[in-house]
Amino acid sequence: MTEQITTELDGTVLRVKINRPEKKNALSAAMYLQIVDAFEEAATTRKIRALTLEGSQEVFSAGNDMDTFFDPQKSLEETPSYKLMKAVIEFPKPALASVCGPAVGIGVTMLLHFDYIVASEDAYFYTPFTKLGAVPEAAASHVMPRRFGNQMAAELLMFGEKIPARRAYDVGMINKLVLEKEATPIMLEAAHRLAELPPESVQQTKALMRGNTDELIEVAKREMILFGERTKTPEMHEAVAAFLQKRKADFAQFD
Repeated sequence: MTEQITTELDGTVLRVKINRPEKKNALSAAMYLQIVDAFEEAATTRKIRALTLEGSQEVFSAGNDMDTFFDPQKSLEETPSYKLMKAVIEFPKPALASVCGPAVGIGVTMLLHFDYIVASEDAYFYTPFTKLGAVPEAAASHVMPRRFGNQMAAELLMFGEKIPARRAYDVGMINKLVLEKEATPIMLEAAHRLAELPPESVQQTKALMRGNTDELIEVAKREMILFGERTKTPEMHEAVAAFLQKRKADFAQFD
């Protein structure tokens, strides 16, 4: 069976790749934990100076695997999604990503905690939480309004609009907008440039810029608690069923 998350040490840069093309790189619980392992390896290995994340040239990630939306909930700290969010938020070293094609849901929200993002011209960013009867995750409800303003955050999180790469670049969601074939090489070049700088200086600078990670994790916890509660509601079940069946949802039945 093909590895769905692959890692490769490129000098002092740990490359992580999402490799599940048959599911448009949707993330399962097992894949969450594999990414967590990669972040933990990079965080604790001195010779690793940066981590990069990439999908394929067709799709970055379709987000959470819809087949697991209504899985029984474990305690919050035991859920793979919480472990991933915590690992990404607390990661002390530079984290970079290249995005080609769609980035959806967690494929967008985890990038809010990355330091450098290169996107191809065909990329777009889509957080359809309300369309699925859900709420945001990964502290997106805290980070997006402060970084992009309330109006842009509302487009992403309340309306669930698809934001094309050009607009994402204009509002500061990404660092560079490039041709599809250039995204990963340009990201790797940036990662190696960072890796050549004094590592403690880079990490301390990141920590100063990021600020209080405890606050971000607390927001992510509140979001996850609400998300778990939402999965038990008829409204969310109808929203997800309508999405999977490619029909218009009927929320009037709950009035």
